[in-house]
Amino acid sequence: MPSKLPGPFWPRVVGKAAAQEKQLPLLSAQTAPASSKPPEPRCFYGSGALIIGLAALSTVNYFDRSILAIAAPRLMRQFRLSEVAMGTAFSAFLLSYTVLLTPAGWLADRVGARRVLSWACAAWAIFTAATALAGSPAVRLLPPFAVLIGIRFILGVASAPLYPASAKVVATAVEPRRVTAVQALVVCCAGAGSAAAPFLFSRLMDLLDWRLAFCAAAALTGVVAAIWAAVTRHPSQTHAQRPGAKGFQRAVLRNSSLLWLSASYFSLNYFEYIFFYWVYYYFGQIRHFTASLAAAASTATMFGMIVLGPGGGWIADILARRVGLMSARRYVAITGMLLSAVLLCLGAAGFSPLLTITLLAFAFGCASAAEGPFWATATAAGREYAGSAGGFMNTVGNLGGMIAPVLTPLIAARFGWTSALWVASGAVLLGVVAWAGVRDNEAAV
Repeated sequence: MPSKLPGPFWPRVVGKAAAQEKQLPLLSAQTAPASSKPPEPRCFYGSGALIIGLAALSTVNYFDRSILAIAAPRLMRQFRLSEVAMGTAFSAFLLSYTVLLTPAGWLADRVGARRVLSWACAAWAIFTAATALAGSPAVRLLPPFAVLIGIRFILGVASAPLYPASAKVVATAVEPRRVTAVQALVVCCAGAGSAAAPFLFSRLMDLLDWRLAFCAAAALTGVVAAIWAAVTRHPSQTHAQRPGAKGFQRAVLRNSSLLWLSASYFSLNYFEYIFFYWVYYYFGQIRHFTASLAAAASTATMFGMIVLGPGGGWIADILARRVGLMSARRYVAITGMLLSAVLLCLGAAGFSPLLTITLLAFAFGCASAAEGPFWATATAAGREYAGSAGGFMNTVGNLGGMIAPVLTPLIAARFGWTSALWVASGAVLLGVVAWAGVRDNEAAV
C-alpha cells in the first residue's frame, strides 16, 4: 500500500474520468455497447450526500431487524411464548426477505432505485412501529404470536429491496473507480446497526416500555426515510430503463459469471451467518466466557466487519489503478476469503480468550472485506439489470445463510464445535474455487 493514498475516498463526478476508464479492463457488463442508451449522469447532489444516505439506510434497517431479538426475552415472558415460537417469528422475516430479493432488484430496475428505497424505508418505519400492536387491545382478536409473525413477514418484504436497489444506485451514480469501496461501505454498515441495537434498544426499553421503544425506533427510521427522499429528489434519479423479460434472462439467469459468483456468495454467506447467529453462544457456552466477556467479544467480532469490510472495497479500488477493476476485485475477494478460512481454524483451536476473540474478529472482518468486490462484480455483470443481478446473487447467498444456523449445531452435536467451524472454513474455500468461473469479459446481454 502506498504511503499516501491516491485520491479521496468519496467518488468524483465522472466528467473528467472518461479517458481514465479506458485504461481499466472492466467486466464487459460494465461497459455498455454502442447501441445502448446513454448512462445516467453520475454523482447527483454530491457524492457525499448519496453515500451517507445509503449508509444510513443500511444502518437503520439492520437496527430495525435486530431489535426484536433484543426484546424477545420480555415478549416471551409477557406472552408466554416458547423459544420455538420466537424462532418462528424470526424465520418469517428471513423467508419473505430471501424469496423477494430478486423481484425487488427487478423492481428497482423497472421503476427506479431511488423511488423504491424511499418506499421501502417508509415501510420499515410503519411495520417497526406496528410491532407494538402485538397483544394490544387494538388487535385483541389475534394472538400475539400471529401478530408478530405477520409483522415480521411484511418487514421482510419491505427490507428485500434495500441492497439490490442500493447496488443499482451505486452502479449508476458513482464513478466506476469508486464503486467497490462504496458498495462495501453500504453493505458493511449492517454491522453498525447490529452492533448498536443491543446497547441502544435495551436502554430504550429500560427508559420506556418495549412498545414505546419500538415506536421510537420507527420514528428514527421515518426521519431517515424523509431525509433520503428529500436529498435524492432529482430527475436523473427517477429515470428507469424498463428492462424486459428476455433481457433479464440473458443478463441474470444465463450469465455464467453471475451464476458462479452467486455460488461463491452462497459459501461466503454460510460462513458469515455463523457469526451472526452462533458467535455469542460459542463464546458463552462452548468457550465458557463470562456473560459480560461473551457480550464484549461478540461486539468486537462485529467491529471486525465494520472496519475491515469497507477497507476491502477501498483497497480494491486503489489496487485497480495498477491491475484493473475486475482483477482487483477478484484478488481482494479471494484473499479475504482465504484469510478468513485460516483465521477461523486458528480461532477454533482453543487459544486464550483474548487471542480467540482477536482471531475470530479478524476472520469475520476478512470475510466481510469480500462483500464490496462481490456486489461491484454482480452489478457490473448485470449492466442495466444491476438491481436484478444484485438481488439474484443475494438470494443465492441468503440460502447459504439460512442453512448455516441449522446445519452448524447439527455438525457440532455429532462431531464437536471445532469440526463445525472447520466445515465453515471448508465452505468458504469452495467459494474461492467458484471464482474461477467468473470471467473478466462475460457478455451479460
